[in-house]
Amino acid sequence: MLFSLLQNVALLTLAGIGILAMQLQHKRLGDPWLRRVVIGGILGVVTALITANAFVAEGVRAPLDAKVGPLVFAGYLGGPLAGAIAGGIGALARVWIGGPNILLGVTIFLLLGQVGALVARIRPPHRHKLVSPKALGLLILGAILVHVLPLFMARGMPEEAGTSWSVTTFLAFQGFAILSILVMTAILHLSNRFTMESLRADELGQRLELVARSAQLGVFERNAGSDRILFDKGMMSIYGLDRDPGHVMASEWIAMLHPADKADMLDMVARLWAGDPDVRQMEFRILRGDGKTRNIRIHWATQFNRRGAVTRVLGIQEDVTDIRQAELQRQIVEARLERIMANLPGVIVSLDLSDPSKPRPIFVSPQCREIWGFTPEEFHAAERPLDLLHPPAERADMLTKLASAAESLTPFTHRFRVSSEDGVERWFETHTGASRLADGSVQTDGIILDVTPEMRAQEQLEAQRIVAMRAQKHESIGQLTGGVAHDFNNLLAVIMGNLELLRDETDTPEKLRMIDTSIGATRRGSDLTRNMLAFASKARLEPEVLDLNHLVSETRNWAGRTLPASISVETSLLAGLWAIKADASSTESALLNLILNARDAMPDGGHLTIETAHVNMDDDAEELHAENLEPGRYVMLAVSDTGRGIPANSLAQIFEPFYSTKPPGAGSGLGLSMVEGFMRQSGGTVRVVSEPGSGTTFRLYFKAHAAKMEEEVPIMAGPRPEQPVAGQRILVVEDEPEVLSILETTLTRAGYTVATARSGDMAQALFEEDPNFDLLLTDIVMPGRLQGTALASALRERRSDLPVVFLSGYASETTVRGIALRSDDIRLTKPVGRADLLAAVRRSLSGQPAK
Repeated sequence: MLFSLLQNVALLTLAGIGILAMQLQHKRLGDPWLRRVVIGGILGVVTALITANAFVAEGVRAPLDAKVGPLVFAGYLGGPLAGAIAGGIGALARVWIGGPNILLGVTIFLLLGQVGALVARIRPPHRHKLVSPKALGLLILGAILVHVLPLFMARGMPEEAGTSWSVTTFLAFQGFAILSILVMTAILHLSNRFTMESLRADELGQRLELVARSAQLGVFERNAGSDRILFDKGMMSIYGLDRDPGHVMASEWIAMLHPADKADMLDMVARLWAGDPDVRQMEFRILRGDGKTRNIRIHWATQFNRRGAVTRVLGIQEDVTDIRQAELQRQIVEARLERIMANLPGVIVSLDLSDPSKPRPIFVSPQCREIWGFTPEEFHAAERPLDLLHPPAERADMLTKLASAAESLTPFTHRFRVSSEDGVERWFETHTGASRLADGSVQTDGIILDVTPEMRAQEQLEAQRIVAMRAQKHESIGQLTGGVAHDFNNLLAVIMGNLELLRDETDTPEKLRMIDTSIGATRRGSDLTRNMLAFASKARLEPEVLDLNHLVSETRNWAGRTLPASISVETSLLAGLWAIKADASSTESALLNLILNARDAMPDGGHLTIETAHVNMDDDAEELHAENLEPGRYVMLAVSDTGRGIPANSLAQIFEPFYSTKPPGAGSGLGLSMVEGFMRQSGGTVRVVSEPGSGTTFRLYFKAHAAKMEEEVPIMAGPRPEQPVAGQRILVVEDEPEVLSILETTLTRAGYTVATARSGDMAQALFEEDPNFDLLLTDIVMPGRLQGTALASALRERRSDLPVVFLSGYASETTVRGIALRSDDIRLTKPVGRADLLAAVRRSLSGQPAK
């Protein structure tokens, strides 16, 4: 009996092992129906084996065995199908064995499998705890109820010899049933625990494999003395080997090492097998079969035997190529940014504005040393970095803008001025933006650009704009002045001509005195007009090559007598001074104006200095940009005094006509205007520097002339002008009737035959009718189609030798519509005296050149 019990326990254990094997094949047995069939088959076979080895007790009608456990658990674990399969296999074994009560045994086999299925519906099995206590109780109760059936069936059956159904028999059956269920439960619990551990280990291994694969990790292993290395799937992928996990020859691995890293790697391997504890992780490169170079990082662990020798090395290799390429790309980007920052005309600054009242430095580019004189390290160490970047007057405003940007996260632009330690003033402009970082802090990133050239350009542009405005103003005033002077000269011509004619008609001393006084006033009016035309750059100039030193010396000699004894005069004249080409009379007049102004500025005496010098005007010269002068060589004439100076608010107005700081009656206000107009008309400029209480300096810049000065030739007295030839005819053209009448009268009294015309068109018509004129005397600007020069050109087409004397109001009338005067033509500026007019007519008729 004991042997039979041991056999039953062994067979129940075999059932547990079968269930364990089935659970370990859960992936292959994923189909629920297949699982039920397998469970029913395994436990049915165990039931058949138990039935074949059952113990038959003395006086018991049925065998005593452990078949109840497998049968109820077949239905419990696999449902009705598994219970039916297990019960059917067991019933077949019972029929094959034979013996008493076969029908009863078959019925019990089939019912026990369905009892387990019924309990599973009430208390289903749990994964972690396969059979709960309540499910176990229901299985035992079901088995007892099934075994009650033989008791009732035995009452109606005849007793066979040697058998009887008694309480003892019933209890024996129940005891074996309960015992088999308990033993089966214990075996299944152990099997399930082992299964869960195996599944957990398998799942953990799968997770590790997934992690290793996603992290591009590979696991390797090598035993001491072996020439093979075990590679897992990750190692095969890293080395580009298209094969299943397995062994790789050490020589094949060594051949894949990068030539530049092979020596160091083999040295590390040798030290590792030698047990060197200082061997650490390292990186090396491999050359894969596909031609790609990969960066590998290796981590390892070593196992030692009792003697301290290394028996096995295992570890992990990691493909860090992407990391190294990202680092290389980052280095390239950083190097590019450093080159960009190095070439920027400013500084990049980043600040932490978590506390807007206390900006904390994060970054500043190295250019800060060149601009502000401090290093990036000093910027980071500064308690108040804003004090280093901005002058005191700008700090509060900049701090306000930073705080506003930190609050609204909007960019801003700000321009400020910085003076370096050496006193150089520079302008900077910051373009700063604010952003909120992931940790909630606020950071500003800005670029501070050097905009000094732009500001200088703006200042020059503003200066040029002022010059342009002044030029426009002077042009407007000049046009007005020229128009007024033209008409005024005509009036003066009428007055002077009539006075001179009137003077010939009287001998009364009193009347002659009055006439001469009027003629003198007319000449002073002519001088006033000439000054106005000089300001308007329309005065007639006769430039010649001059030695400015000689002119200064002569002017000082006679003008010095007009200065009081309390004013000392000093001249500083540069030897070998370059020659200039200018109108001598206007140059002398300009110098005299400046001397007289200096005298008036020193009523209590002082010191007057006149000096000459060479000046080379290059593209950077202040005077060049201020007055739009041409670059080149200039001669400077400076007049300085130690007088009271000119107030700053008057400097911009001193060259305006009729502006004067002198008391009423002390000056006309045209002196400096005439000087400026003359200098501009001569291609130069005038500059003034004055300091109230210290004095004033006027500098005249004349364009240097390359030609040498002509030697002065003594003027010899010429023969007395001849009287007019009888019958000489003059064609006089003038649009002003009064001037025309005076010209006609003057020439007629001088013995000439005169024909008059009011316009160039009328004069041409007269000439067409009768071209026998000995001289053309014409105004330049007249109404009609033909102006004076055009008329002369038209008449000379018929009479090329026709002499012409021109009358003009101012110098710009010298050319009209692009037709220039001949070199032998004579031009007179109105008003012209009778003697000058007749002398010009005689000179022109005699063929003498114009002067």
